Amino acid sequence: MNSKYLIGLALAVLAVLAYALWWNSPARELRRTHDALLLQKTWHLHAVRNYAGIPPQTDDTDFFCPSFAHWVNQYTDWRGAPAVRETIRYNGGYYNLVNGRWTKTGERAEINECRHAPIIEGDGIALPFETFGRGTQVHRGAVQTVGGETCRDYKIIVPTPYDMLHKDYRFTMCINELDHLPRQTRRDPSISGTEDSVEYSKWGDLSEPPLPYGIQ
Repeated sequence: MNSKYLIGLALAVLAVLAYALWWNSPARELRRTHDALLLQKTWHLHAVRNYAGIPPQTDDTDFFCPSFAHWVNQYTDWRGAPAVRETIRYNGGYYNLVNGRWTKTGERAEINECRHAPIIEGDGIALPFETFGRGTQVHRGAVQTVGGETCRDYKIIVPTPYDMLHKDYRFTMCINELDHLPRQTRRDPSISGTEDSVEYSKWGDLSEPPLPYGIQ
């Protein structure tokens, strides 16, 4: 058989294998996730944040891009008693529920989570996709069950050379490999001393509720 033909065939096989490896690589899955997130307009976020000496603080937020968000924050107040804070952002206005009435407390031009890939902009645990530059490492992990759905862990290590305490930022994103949308992010305990977590659900399944009385 012609040697040039054999060389050409070998190169073609190598190209196909390289493409298959790239297509199924962890980095490629993150790109699919980025692209899938850009299409999302509604979702629910449940965050659990741990602080030394007090019960965990939780945030439950419904996002409706581009102009509405509603969240409920459960925390422990300065007396050590459980407390609840409820907030709505609507068309740049910032409203808190105070003594049973909605009171405007400020202005905010936009909902940051609606600008780019929404989950990464505002969960406080993961870093924005825009920071995933040269040197970022992505490692495929095991399949987990989060909120009754399966997802696969992807451990992400992003170099942060300007951080005085940490030379890299480590977190895990659990991605449903059918729709490529995240179901959870978890912070590496080495960053903060605790494994804070955020769960995501109801992608595209929420209907914007009517505005409460007092919000314009």
